[in-house]
Amino acid sequence: MTIHTQIFPFVILASVVLAQELPGRRVYDIRCAACHGAGGEGGERGAGNPCPDYNGDQRLGDNLYSDSVVAVEPQTGKLRWYFQFTPHDLHDWDAQQTPMLVDANFQGRPRKLLVQANRNGFFYVLDRITGEFLLGKPFVEKLTWASGLDSKGRPLVKPESIPTPEGVTACPAVEGATNWMSTAFHPATGLFYVMALEKCNIFRKVPAQWEPGKSFYGGTTRPTGEPGRKFLRAIDPDEIGFSNPAMETPRSPGAVWTPPARGSYAETPPRSHAPSAIPRGFHPCDQSNRPVLRGHQLM
Repeated sequence: MTIHTQIFPFVILASVVLAQELPGRRVYDIRCAACHGAGGEGGERGAGNPCPDYNGDQRLGDNLYSDSVVAVEPQTGKLRWYFQFTPHDLHDWDAQQTPMLVDANFQGRPRKLLVQANRNGFFYVLDRITGEFLLGKPFVEKLTWASGLDSKGRPLVKPESIPTPEGVTACPAVEGATNWMSTAFHPATGLFYVMALEKCNIFRKVPAQWEPGKSFYGGTTRPTGEPGRKFLRAIDPDEIGFSNPAMETPRSPGAVWTPPARGSYAETPPRSHAPSAIPRGFHPCDQSNRPVLRGHQLM
């Protein structure tokens, strides 16, 4: 298994500005789903979420191409393929989490893959040439907004997770099961490393009208009373089983570790599967929290 480093004949780039109309599908036309944050080596990026964030009454449908990864030809802008992780997002998630390009034997055959731990709590494996959905499973335990993914990767949304004026509890929290923190991949073990957040929020929707220069959330979030917990997760993309790596000494050979963030760090041998909570004292979106392998951050 190797990390892909070649330049593609097309660019994987998510943006509602570049997206094209599809037969029978309406492109989301309120430009809240901008790209931001880190991208991958081949130009792959994820798109942001639609708005108003928590109230979808004004934006019925899937809201293409928000919360998506899109492959376009760089010379013409022609759409090659797209995959939408969270259609009609109502929890302020997005698809900005760093996607990774990996050449691997997947379920017995060599494939060119795009893998991503998404903010919505699912880990995805896609064929990066065709955009085909290959596999998707949760990488967090606190995931209540959907019962799973169908054969095409579309989430099976639970109605009780949809924000109401009174408020509903849903997991992951608004920060997401992961967020801007970069990921790492170890070719020798075939494991993908990501900082995961086990947390829920109460989501509430309110009427909203867009005004220049003002926020356009269409609702609020508040804590449930149960604090979140962060874990350094090791994920096998071939089957999407995950573990919470054990903490080890700072100079262990082949260890994966996260740099100090307000006084704490964690480290583990790449193949460790002993569960342990990793204490973290920083904001869930802290971008300094990047897994590193043998002194190198593998992107």
